[in-house]
Amino acid sequence: MTESEPLAVPLAEVVGLNARRLRGDSTADELAKAARRQGLNWGTGRISDLEHGRVSPTLSTLVALAYALHTLRDQPVTLGDLVEHDGFIEVTDKLKVKSAALQRFMNGEDVAFNVGDMANSAEMLDIVKAGLAQMTEWAKKLHYLDVDIDTVVELERQAGETEARIAKALGVPPSAVAVASAHLWGRTLSAERDRRAGKGANAQDRGRITRQLKAEIQAALNGND
Repeated sequence: MTESEPLAVPLAEVVGLNARRLRGDSTADELAKAARRQGLNWGTGRISDLEHGRVSPTLSTLVALAYALHTLRDQPVTLGDLVEHDGFIEVTDKLKVKSAALQRFMNGEDVAFNVGDMANSAEMLDIVKAGLAQMTEWAKKLHYLDVDIDTVVELERQAGETEARIAKALGVPPSAVAVASAHLWGRTLSAERDRRAGKGANAQDRGRITRQLKAEIQAALNGND
């Protein structure tokens, strides 16, 4: 890890902390029994290993653990709940990402990182440079030479699931949506939607405005804004 790279917590440790949180006031023995019913040959010692980050978080283990916690607590538990964390998570020694990114992937989103999803590292420098080049190319292609690339970078960093879905639906990279958003509104599509919807807007209103903004993005990409 470089001096400027944020500290990342190993995935196994994050899963263990969340397992302990989700276990609540149930005992380790009760969780072990629930885990055994899902095919995990665990005793209380293995639960201790899990909660201290010493169990490999394979997909089969995560699925069985999530369901065991669900049956134990009689409340919904998602795979994303097991990777909830405020900072970066070390998936491998080369891949350190934000919890929110992992949760997106576990919820079925494409495994594609936004600027800011990954911890700063030497390996990321070329990716960032390539991303900046792509943003600049889109700005030139759309004749949006007035857009500030720093603003575009910030908008892509702030982008979430809504922007990712719009980019996928339009068949363009996230950088194109960021460039068009910077040109049209100077803010992300989500932020513009919330501004137009106002406080108290329901899901139907937000959906309608999102579709309108998608059309505006499409027009901008076609040069008809």
